[in-house]
Amino acid sequence: MFGFLRGFIGLLYFLKKEDQKITLDELANIMSNHTDQIIIDLMQKESLNFGGGFFEIFYDDEKPKKFDIYLKLYFLNINGDILMKETKKMLTIGCLCEKDCIELRSYKTIKYEVNPPIKSIETQNDQ
Repeated sequence: MFGFLRGFIGLLYFLKKEDQKITLDELANIMSNHTDQIIIDLMQKESLNFGGGFFEIFYDDEKPKKFDIYLKLYFLNINGDILMKETKKMLTIGCLCEKDCIELRSYKTIKYEVNPPIKSIETQNDQ
């Protein structure tokens, strides 16, 4: 659903090509900047209010060389209805550093809360 994932995936493939590994926290931070822009765009284009969300990383023992990233965002529309916008992408586990591969395999799910974008809060305070 979110076009920004294409650029993000390209970055991960670049890291793999350069034989660089990424941590789970670095992965979440990369996603954070892109997610803020997506939230702001959806708020403006669809007249939505952001309510919260989660960025989740899943590992499945049945797919030992892969993991999933999953972004869920919740919004309130002008009618008061709660809408969920979501996207999911599968990545190769080889892009993660060894310590974080072990952590993800152990915990199976790592969850990060998505907070309102700083730009959005600053804009609302200016009005």
